[in-house]
Amino acid sequence: MKVRIDNWGPIEHCEYDLDKDMIVVYGDNNIGKSYAMQLIYLYLKNIINYAKNIGMYRPVFYSRENTEVEKFVMDFAMDDNQNEVDITDEIIKCMASRLKTDMVQALDNSLRNTFGTYDDIIEGNPRVSLQVNNGLELLFFVKEQKISIKLDMKPVFLKKTSSDFHKSREGKKRLDIYIFKNNKISSVINLINDKVYSLLSHVSVELLSRVQNVYFLPASRSGIYTGMNSFGPILAELSKNRAYIKGNLQIPSISEPISDYYMELSTIRIDRRKYFTDVAQEIEDEILKGEVTFDTKKKTIMYQSDLVSQPMEMRDVSSMVSEISPITAYLKYIVNVYPTDFCVKNERSSNEGGRPSDIIFIEEPEAHLHPENQVKLMKIFARLVNKNVKLFMASHSNYVFNELNNRILAGELNNKNYEPVLMEYKDGKSCTRDMNIDEFGVDDNNFQDITAQIIEEREVLINGLLKKMSEKGE
Repeated sequence: MKVRIDNWGPIEHCEYDLDKDMIVVYGDNNIGKSYAMQLIYLYLKNIINYAKNIGMYRPVFYSRENTEVEKFVMDFAMDDNQNEVDITDEIIKCMASRLKTDMVQALDNSLRNTFGTYDDIIEGNPRVSLQVNNGLELLFFVKEQKISIKLDMKPVFLKKTSSDFHKSREGKKRLDIYIFKNNKISSVINLINDKVYSLLSHVSVELLSRVQNVYFLPASRSGIYTGMNSFGPILAELSKNRAYIKGNLQIPSISEPISDYYMELSTIRIDRRKYFTDVAQEIEDEILKGEVTFDTKKKTIMYQSDLVSQPMEMRDVSSMVSEISPITAYLKYIVNVYPTDFCVKNERSSNEGGRPSDIIFIEEPEAHLHPENQVKLMKIFARLVNKNVKLFMASHSNYVFNELNNRILAGELNNKNYEPVLMEYKDGKSCTRDMNIDEFGVDDNNFQDITAQIIEEREVLINGLLKKMSEKGE
């Protein structure tokens, strides 16, 4: 499953392989790494929500008017020169129309809530493509607010018949929907709606067989969580719906990924998800030197140090603890590791044998961590991605980069399931390119230049100092 972004703000082009267990984006500051991550998160979040709720849309399929399809069917029925017509393209157009009504409007609202310059961004005609598999791609045209669907499917034909014995017939190579001269057009429309719903269900199954939940942990996790605690979850929830609020009420500008992050941490259920208990405990033992809990009365995460008797709120702990505690809380209480079985009658996924994963987006996991703890965290993350969860991270740390190389050499991180990506400027725009990787690790195309520059500068300074000392006779 691959996602591609074109013409999104400073980003000309970027592409990521979501089938990989770990994606790490490296690159300079202010280049678009966070922009891309937030866009991908929101796109996946909205389309996953649609897929999970596909069943609730079925009744509306038969109550909504579809004048274009009705006219198409009517024209064909009255045309004595045609006995059959391929309506495959019309079916796909119907699917796209349903997605626009039921999903794209919600996605547009999410993007508008998140990107302050959204109206300027869309003037660049941005596109987001999600290739679910070789036979299914969803292309979102942001400015036009429409979805284009590329789908390998059996052709669908309207066919005239002199008998009303069969309403339709499914063959190996095509589906025929029959029109009998005395049949009502409404019965044919219902059969077309059945096919559209079936195909959208198929799209949903294909998607949810690969990923079922997405989570976003922003940069400055500690400051965001502590700051938002001061005014609570109400405004966070309101900010997600500011587009629908009329009047003079001013809602703080809180991006939707940040609102989601805060709401997840404020609505924790304390029944631990045992699948990640060992990973969370390893972070607590090796890095935090204490336990992360959730106070159900205060609705806030707490830190119980091994050295202090009283638990502390995030405002009272060190920057390292306040940055890592939210990650630990997500693993303990939030990330869904028991995927619900999603199925639609007669629909099967092409991802047979594979299990759906959750994707956790983490910006700068190394923030406020001593290099020793950065190394420890990457060792833990290398084990985490073997537990059916995917990590999508942005990092500026050479310690993160080098330790993940070591995990490849140690056989703990499969180089075929790790995608290191470099985001860089090209002709004044940002784009991505995959970094070379093999069983020995990743070629350093990011940190080596500045490292060499520092070493060279040190040599020049030492030589200059030695020269001065020599001139003084020291």
